[in-house]
Amino acid sequence: MTIKDIARMANVSTATVSRVINSSGYVSEKTRARVLAVIEATNFKPNAVARSLITNLTKMVAVIVPDLENEFFAKVIAGISHVAKKHGYTAATLSSFEHPTDEVRLLDTIMRQRVDGLLMTPVSEHSARTADMLAQVRRMGVPVVLIDRDIAESDFSGVFVDNFDASYEAVGALIENGHQQIAIVTGPYSSTPGRERTEGYKRALADRGMSLNPAYVIPGNFKWDGGYRAAEAIFAMPGNRRPTAVFLSNNLTSIGFLQYMMAHDLQPGRDIALIGFDDIDVLNRLGIPLSVVRRDAYQQGIKAMELLCGEMRVRTARKSPERVMLKCTLVLRGSEK
Repeated sequence: MTIKDIARMANVSTATVSRVINSSGYVSEKTRARVLAVIEATNFKPNAVARSLITNLTKMVAVIVPDLENEFFAKVIAGISHVAKKHGYTAATLSSFEHPTDEVRLLDTIMRQRVDGLLMTPVSEHSARTADMLAQVRRMGVPVVLIDRDIAESDFSGVFVDNFDASYEAVGALIENGHQQIAIVTGPYSSTPGRERTEGYKRALADRGMSLNPAYVIPGNFKWDGGYRAAEAIFAMPGNRRPTAVFLSNNLTSIGFLQYMMAHDLQPGRDIALIGFDDIDVLNRLGIPLSVVRRDAYQQGIKAMELLCGEMRVRTARKSPERVMLKCTLVLRGSEK
């Protein structure tokens, strides 16, 4: 049984059945009673797909993030889901696995499906293919809001944090604690946080008259294995040339770095100073004191979904993009010493 069947049996249009079901628009009491009688007699229950074909709304939004195993994105998704539920939306979450090809594949899938909006953390700032596809998605009437990472020279709304200032402050704290040999384990430079956190590190050194040692800029990948390999490389350096402090560019990098240290009976704050980016709940529960740059990932998700809801309400009238910048907090627990 479909809406078309109900319309045929009640001798009305499918649009009239839709107005009765959704209690929207004018329908005479006589016609409404006739449609309701058919619905009751057939025990008809309109499904979401049928409703969406008439209203052109699915109450479904897509969320694409680079890494579902990352605690940060789990908290972002929790914030998104909280707001989505309040507004009657379902959020379908997908992972690009930090890979441009997977990202393009997911965007292609979304363009073929029916969603009301898209929330996305892009893999790279500079992917022309991703930028083009997001523009196509928007031209199809599906609003787009970015989370945490930007697309160069784009005009999408988004919710971000000040990565540059946060890393600048963190490296400054290491310098204030007497460190002169400070390394960074970076994220991918093609991503907004990877680039901005590295630039903040470099500026913190330069503003204090300290030269940049290229050997101390250790490439990372925002994953635990990158942190582990960076720790191997740093502790393999001769003692007099080994950095005394390291800034770790994200939480999974911190976990990998600490995994290596624990396996070799090394302690942060004793054998090397560390400050990480993003708090790690399990370390706090285990009493492992890691100094971090803290941000409210849950709030980022809330703000992003609120922006998307606003854009979905006015989808027919394109408005200026809204860019929200959230602050970070440096939390010092002793591992910076």
